[in-house]
Amino acid sequence: MSTLLRAVWEFNNVDLIFAMTAGGPANHTMTMTMYVANQAIVAQNFGYGSALTVVAFLILMLFAVGYLKLSGFGKEDN
Repeated sequence: MSTLLRAVWEFNNVDLIFAMTAGGPANHTMTMTMYVANQAIVAQNFGYGSALTVVAFLILMLFAVGYLKLSGFGKEDN
């Protein structure tokens, strides 16, 4: 469970990347969450930023469900 929570936390980690490189030279360190923040805040494109956030949520949900199924979390040991 802690691995899953850590993966979700790192997926949404914007502040460290923004503070160190702000997307880096030629956007080489641009992540999806950095792109969403740039689209929504800098470009004032709130609809597109919201749609990207929904897509990111679906990706994380699929990852979480798959991870929990494969790890057998919540099953009783007999």
